[in-house]
Amino acid sequence: MRTTIILPDEFARAVRERARAEGLTFTSFLEQALREHLDRLDSRVEGRPFAVVPFEGTGLRPGVDLADSAELLDRMER
Repeated sequence: MRTTIILPDEFARAVRERARAEGLTFTSFLEQALREHLDRLDSRVEGRPFAVVPFEGTGLRPGVDLADSAELLDRMER
């Protein structure tokens, strides 16, 4: 599957350098790192109960439209 991710420039450079040092492509390095992370999460989370903590705020800020992903991304980057 092909997908797009957005990474801060400095982080992406560090990942590329580490991947190159390990003789991996950027994509294979990310895949390996994500698989290892998921494996760790799976082994940690197994058997632990999940608690839902209700949010007691006022909801969305005025003008925020959850259906407009481009606008949400712009707001998050500001």
